[in-house]
Amino acid sequence: MFRPVVLFAWMAFAFGCDSSSEFLIRGDLGDFARAGEVVLTQYTSLIGENEQFAAVPIVDGRFEVSGDTWAPRMVTLKVRVEDQTRDSVRLIIEPGEELRVTYGDWLTGLRGEGGHYHRKLMSSWQESDEYIEALSQYRDVMTRKKELAKVEDAAASAALNDEAWQLYESLQSIEKAALNAWVLQIEDPLASFLAMELGGRDESKSIPARLDELEPFLSPEQVKRQVLPMRRRAETRSRIESNAASLDIGVLAEDFTALDLNGTPVRFRDVLDEHELVLIDFWASWCGPCIIQFPHLKSLREQFHDRGFEIVGFSVDSDAEDWREASEEHAIPWLNLGDQKAMTSPVPIQYGVTVLPLNYLIGSDRRILGKGLTPEAIDAELSARLTTELIDQNAG
Repeated sequence: MFRPVVLFAWMAFAFGCDSSSEFLIRGDLGDFARAGEVVLTQYTSLIGENEQFAAVPIVDGRFEVSGDTWAPRMVTLKVRVEDQTRDSVRLIIEPGEELRVTYGDWLTGLRGEGGHYHRKLMSSWQESDEYIEALSQYRDVMTRKKELAKVEDAAASAALNDEAWQLYESLQSIEKAALNAWVLQIEDPLASFLAMELGGRDESKSIPARLDELEPFLSPEQVKRQVLPMRRRAETRSRIESNAASLDIGVLAEDFTALDLNGTPVRFRDVLDEHELVLIDFWASWCGPCIIQFPHLKSLREQFHDRGFEIVGFSVDSDAEDWREASEEHAIPWLNLGDQKAMTSPVPIQYGVTVLPLNYLIGSDRRILGKGLTPEAIDAELSARLTTELIDQNAG
């Protein structure tokens, strides 16, 4: 239960006499983007889907965007150049507050500074010694990968994938721990809710249960525009998590039909009928860890395709252009499907997609052989199973 005496100062801030509802974001992107546009998007009730609500041009690397907001809330700022999203950053916009957006470098990308709640929450992990040290180690590994790519040493670069992935997960873990701590604190209910918008959780209870506790301290407009969509996303996620728990090794995989980039329908069962092993890979254009795995998946497909292996990628993007641009940029060679319904698509729901990347290795008998496999684990499964298949065929 919240302590009213502790909340007095916060409620004076939240419901005080300052009537200004305008937020302001100023940006200096330098040479990263001299021209193009900046767009602001916000979450909807659909998991993984954002809707655009503001856009301004970039002129000589600078931009300024302003507008009204009913309360502090999380938005995503995207930098688009020639109709392609070059980078994005999460921000907390607030009535009467100014944010500044700059570009760090090829690793850290865009960063926002300023604003009462933005500074309060983001600095809790971004300025911690633990995060700074992990970021330094990640930079070292990614710099080595970048140098190896220049000399076209693909094998050596791929060897660093595990280390890069572990460090990336470490950075994500530090962020999550900081946000979870904000969700649990009771002195500032709005900070708790904003931390939830940023992905924080109270692991001891469900999202709806925590929202029940926070809702009395939020304005009716916040409840309508922020709390209710979060509730709907949580309900959908609950169905997804239930499906995820039921999909284990040996379970029959559900059939589905989806369109490829050319609008051609592809039935998953038909793919299984034509191959010994099929990997369903759920991904998105905005998922860095998904993209990191592509080179290794390409190598596995090239090595095992003639032995009966195929990959079926399923994009959970909500925008067809984002899906197409990422597919072309990374030259995806396998079956590439999607329906632009984001994480609320029937296919990710039936396959229990709660995080990305996620994959399933499935045999021609439609039974699940592996779930959430790393590229190295996929390699081991293919080497064991397809080599055995060839031996059995030759013996026959």
